[in-house]
Amino acid sequence: MAKGYTNEGTKWEFAHSFWLVFTWVPFGFLSWFAFIYIAARTKQRKWLFAGIGYAAAVLFAAFTARTFFFDLAMKALLVVWIISIIHAFKTRAEYLVRLEAVYRIKRADMNELREELKHEQAPHGLTGTTLTKNK
Repeated sequence: MAKGYTNEGTKWEFAHSFWLVFTWVPFGFLSWFAFIYIAARTKQRKWLFAGIGYAAAVLFAAFTARTFFFDLAMKALLVVWIISIIHAFKTRAEYLVRLEAVYRIKRADMNELREELKHEQAPHGLTGTTLTKNK
């Protein structure tokens, strides 16, 4: 079995790579969504800007319909679509590593909160994190 990019394993990586499907929608109509999605998950501006750029290409092609520039816009969109697919596959490894780090930080924060709650409840005679309702 091939080693993945993260410590989470290849199943986790495959599950968190679903966004790549959006780049395969014909003519890149949803490539912009894929990059804005991964930018939001990892707080990376470079992917946000890439998503905006891909969206601009789609909008340019859409707004040039029935004009002299439409043929040129569709050819450009085809090139941008291919570029977005290549870009997505080159970005995947970094995205997965960054996402793993985001999850690790969230888990650490949750564990810290659990410990704080445990220590808050200890002076009141409560131990553990399970609370029961008093009648």
